[in-house]
Amino acid sequence: MAWDIEFRLPETRYFTDAERAQLAVLFSAIQPRDAARGIPGAGDCGAVDYLDRLLEMDPAGPVKLHEDLASWQAGYHDWLAALDAAATARFGTPLAQLGADDATALIDLLERGELAGMGSAADQRRLFDTLWRHCLQGCWADPRWGGNRNRIMWRWLGYLGDAEKLELV
Repeated sequence: MAWDIEFRLPETRYFTDAERAQLAVLFSAIQPRDAARGIPGAGDCGAVDYLDRLLEMDPAGPVKLHEDLASWQAGYHDWLAALDAAATARFGTPLAQLGADDATALIDLLERGELAGMGSAADQRRLFDTLWRHCLQGCWADPRWGGNRNRIMWRWLGYLGDAEKLELV
């Protein structure tokens, strides 16, 4: 498989507007903006856009994305609903309306496997790992995949060039 084959990102979206708002809160807690140091946040990078497009991809399509794509597609709606319920139970506020401190606390509890109503500790840590990886991928990936808007993270890091095509030998 060559990474330089031509493909188009889906025009349709996987998430509802409400789910996109929930993800924006979660991703901002994982990769917050640090204005004092000039570090872009997940919102600046379009990390939610990246995940929205990723999950709209066809698992059987021309580009093999990840063996877990179908399970992510099957799980994300339920995961966000459960996290919304957990946020409301713990903080009295829906997930999409959590402030930065409460969102960070929610993510910390999930990472430790201690968020009430979210299943086993192992399941919670797997969910945290999935959210964390998707957030960072959306911040750092080649912009052709729908994140790292305007190469913002690459520019922050000092890398100004385009990604190179890989040639298989």
